[in-house]
Amino acid sequence: MRLNACLIFTTAFLVFAQTQIALVFNAASVKPSHARSSDGQEGVSAAAAPVLEADHLTFRAHDLSLLGLIIEAYGLKFCRPLADNCPMLSGGPAWITKDGFDIDAKSPPGSKEYNTMQLRNGDAPQLQDELRNLLAERFHLKAHFEKRQLPVYAFTVAGGGIRMKKGTGGSSSLRFKPVDLPGGMQATQVIAVQSTVQQLADLYSKFMERPVVDDTELTDRFDFTVQYEADTDAKGPFAAVTAPKLFEAFEKQAGLKVRATGGPVDALVVDSATRPSPN
Repeated sequence: MRLNACLIFTTAFLVFAQTQIALVFNAASVKPSHARSSDGQEGVSAAAAPVLEADHLTFRAHDLSLLGLIIEAYGLKFCRPLADNCPMLSGGPAWITKDGFDIDAKSPPGSKEYNTMQLRNGDAPQLQDELRNLLAERFHLKAHFEKRQLPVYAFTVAGGGIRMKKGTGGSSSLRFKPVDLPGGMQATQVIAVQSTVQQLADLYSKFMERPVVDDTELTDRFDFTVQYEADTDAKGPFAAVTAPKLFEAFEKQAGLKVRATGGPVDALVVDSATRPSPN
């Protein structure tokens, strides 16, 4: 009996110890990018937009700021990694939005493989752990989460009830599709398959000027298509998906009302960070 108890304790300890092992890259190179100067201005050699890629156990970033790296590492779904600000993140030195870095890193053999889309959607937990540990080691990044009241857009159930069909199974997907209308007008379709309202809120959080939250309390998966006219006069890369008529379209076509309000959101506060020495 004492031997069995000892074996059980030893096995449990080993399992616990294994779960505590930090996930780290097998190899990683971190260098200042030559695409911009230390004050954030694009350099003479700048040729392309910042790059963020994940594929076949490889993580690669080119001319990405520490802000962008933090957004991906901590899965800040309300922020765009290539933006120069984020409502979910505060603190830290000014250079975290200005300096660009080139990173090439490789996960250990046998690690779970992720692609770029999974990383951008915050669905790459092991890779995100490796990236967080890299930022802690090379940038000496220290940060913590805290609740903050922030302006948000909230999805709620419209007065007439939902107008979405429950999903019929299969893989989940959410995508935008441009549509040409008569008279030269353009529209945007949001096509959902086996998707939740939470996933819809997370998707729009990447494009709106404030976080989008799900206050419907709906947990089912739905199939639906919502179409709204695009604002052809609007400028910017997200003008087509954030057109003014999208709120009206969701209420009439899906039974989802969107309202501007405020609410508690988990925000990340950067306590400290230092520029890394290149290697």
